[in-house]
Amino acid sequence: MGTGSFDKQLQWALSQSNGSTEHVNMPAFAKKFNYTQAKSAEEPYLKVIKSSNISLARQRRLMKEYKTFKVNEAKQYWESVQFKLSLKSTARKAAVSTAEAGLYELQAEYSTAITDIAENVPAARAKVADHQLRLIFNCILATVLFNHAVDLLDEYQQQMPDRKDTTLVKDAQVAMSCLLNTMSPRAVSHFMLAKEDELIADATDSTTLPYFEEHECLKYARAYCAVLEEHGLEYLLRKLAIDRGQLFSSHPLDEPLPKAVVIKEKVLRVLEKFGEKVLEASKIMRNQQAVEFGDLSDSGRKVDLIFSYGEVELSNIEFKRQDISPKDITVQCRKNIRLGRCIQELHKSYGIKDPAVMMADVVGYVGFFYLVKPFKEVSVAGKTTQSMVILPNTAGAMEVFLESASLAMIWNYLDFLERQGPKVAMAKERTDAKQGMASVEQAIASSHPCTPPPKERDFSNTVTFSPSKKRSQKAAGLD
Repeated sequence: MGTGSFDKQLQWALSQSNGSTEHVNMPAFAKKFNYTQAKSAEEPYLKVIKSSNISLARQRRLMKEYKTFKVNEAKQYWESVQFKLSLKSTARKAAVSTAEAGLYELQAEYSTAITDIAENVPAARAKVADHQLRLIFNCILATVLFNHAVDLLDEYQQQMPDRKDTTLVKDAQVAMSCLLNTMSPRAVSHFMLAKEDELIADATDSTTLPYFEEHECLKYARAYCAVLEEHGLEYLLRKLAIDRGQLFSSHPLDEPLPKAVVIKEKVLRVLEKFGEKVLEASKIMRNQQAVEFGDLSDSGRKVDLIFSYGEVELSNIEFKRQDISPKDITVQCRKNIRLGRCIQELHKSYGIKDPAVMMADVVGYVGFFYLVKPFKEVSVAGKTTQSMVILPNTAGAMEVFLESASLAMIWNYLDFLERQGPKVAMAKERTDAKQGMASVEQAIASSHPCTPPPKERDFSNTVTFSPSKKRSQKAAGLD
């Protein structure tokens, strides 16, 4: 047992005023209050760092520090501690038991099916065994997502026919697309119940971009706030044309703008795919469904605005009217998230490592940006920032637009695509060249055409869409 009351322990933690986590970590805490075993120190330590007196940001840093400490401490036991694994195949879980208390953390971390690890792990195999356990632990996340999808579909089936909530199905499709959606209260709640609150915090942090509301263009935009307030919207628009030139014109500027805020130097190809075009990346997943389930459409999904670099699709923005219901907003978001997964899988096929896709949804004149990116062995979708974007359609909305970070967020979105485009295009060209070489080489070596083997299906590279039958048009009769 340790010494010191909770108040004293909390006061000590708060006294480390420099904000560093290293002085409030588990070893320092145990040493300060005379704890000799990690197990006995864990509860008071977690109680201290989860106190409401400690900021949420610092709590997260401390929890990450503590998680790393647990893993490193467990490794020290690999060479000296014998452990036994018992398999329960029906529940697909394994219980880890040991005589030493130092390994008890592993039971929570690796409670899944473990089938091929020796009972006694000698020092020479320690790293191999640890690697196997980590791979198994990574599979837990996919399993939790799949179970979440099953729970949602069960709930949908139990609802009355006239009270079906289609958002349950859409959330299930997102989860079955191997995607953790931190914008879904249902998904967050499911992982919280699974005691994965730290994982949710890490997933949210991974999509948050601290710089996203900052850009040099804001100081130019805010300079016009006084003009709008004093002279009105029409005068502001005329002054903008005089000061900065008409859009897409070669109007000379009295005050040249920095290169960072000059649109005409951008190279992103957009707008040529505006208005209900088929997202080519979605055809890949629809084709997989058609092959697997038979007479299904493989035509791909239609979207509102595709951003591309050359022939490479980078992003999509979905638009909805201002007067739609909250349910329709949710359905739109879940659809676009899965389309982001399609683009992500397409970029992955080009050889892009850890591809990230930035998407946006716009309802009326309000929008928000979010990222779809790899997270552990699955993918995560989450907002880049909690702030909304306002698109000006009235004088009042223009004032909000100029005062807010909306312009910065739009610009950072375009800048993200600008930097991403050339890299993905180069990767595609490299992949196309290699595939061309392989195709010719195979043709030379083969004396007759052969049927390619069926593609291996994997939960991690699947995107789930609502299946639809192929349309068949009957020929008109002759008069």
